[in-house]
Amino acid sequence: MAQADYQLLSSILDTSSDFLFVKDLELRTLVCNKACAAALGKQPEDLVGKTDIENGWDPAKVLGDPSKGIRGYEEDDLNALAGRTIHAPTETILLAGKLRSFDTVKQPLRDAEGTIIGMLGISRDITDRVEIETTLARREAELAAANNELRNLASHLIGVREEERRRVARDIHDDLGQRLTAMSLGLHWIADRVAADPETLRSEIEELIETNRDTISAVQGLAAQLRPHLLDDLGIGAALDWLVGDIGKRGGTRISVSCELGERGLDPDIAITLFRIVQESLGNVLRHASAKEATVRILSTGELLSLSITDDGVGISDMQRSNPGSFGIIGMKERVQLHGGSFSVLASPTGGTVVSVAIPLSAREDRKS
Repeated sequence: MAQADYQLLSSILDTSSDFLFVKDLELRTLVCNKACAAALGKQPEDLVGKTDIENGWDPAKVLGDPSKGIRGYEEDDLNALAGRTIHAPTETILLAGKLRSFDTVKQPLRDAEGTIIGMLGISRDITDRVEIETTLARREAELAAANNELRNLASHLIGVREEERRRVARDIHDDLGQRLTAMSLGLHWIADRVAADPETLRSEIEELIETNRDTISAVQGLAAQLRPHLLDDLGIGAALDWLVGDIGKRGGTRISVSCELGERGLDPDIAITLFRIVQESLGNVLRHASAKEATVRILSTGELLSLSITDDGVGISDMQRSNPGSFGIIGMKERVQLHGGSFSVLASPTGGTVVSVAIPLSAREDRKS
């Protein structure tokens, strides 16, 4: 190739932002454009007649197999000189203190007779594209994980709902059904003996009255488990007092409740969220914590509502907290996030577990308006 041809090629190369270069059979630079030279802080004429290593390319800064040294770095060049076209779609090199990604093509350069006289290389900086693709891939993975978690949660919630229906149906059948059957039999017995034995009749009526009271109490208990009427009638404080009293019958953990809401009322949706979180958390305390004491505290300060449930039990492990099958934790977190709040469950440094909830009340009011 004549010198005039090199100069023409050089002027063409300088119109591109890609790294463009021509090397001879000894891998000395014959031509390179300004973008390529600028990567080394030099002018194109500074690089002509020298190999890459003479021009300041440090093999240790070229990612790949360090044991190959500069020969490993030059392997693609040598393959191009051997007559092959080489495509390296994600070549990573350290430039100016930053890792950059390049899409590089190297191919043989031939004279008019077809003899290889050198090689031509074109490197396009694709760092921004690679970073975007990496970010998108990470976001897609995160989204897939979140969707999978939501699917698992939805499946769990459906199962919980059906199990709750079965339990309520069983309680109604076994408890209320037996009571009502007993009342029916008693009434038939009364009908048969109303005229013959008044004293026995009085005793039977009193038993039926007691059975009726028990039936009413059982109905109220079932209704309270599905939705405590105290929550709607008297507020979260009274509902939690009832919950603690009911839970206290099933375990030896002493539970105290502190509810400081001031004069501000509590939105019904937030109230049921707090109630369910306390219900789930205290249930976990009884089942897993082996705790002697637990404390529930609700505090409203300005525009922030906070809830904490602490116990002095064995504490929650990192594995339990991060387990994707911990549907109770996932459900509590989802409930809080619906109100724009934050949720955490951590092992206390002094032992036990701390469940913390913070809900911005202003955000809730904005959504209502």
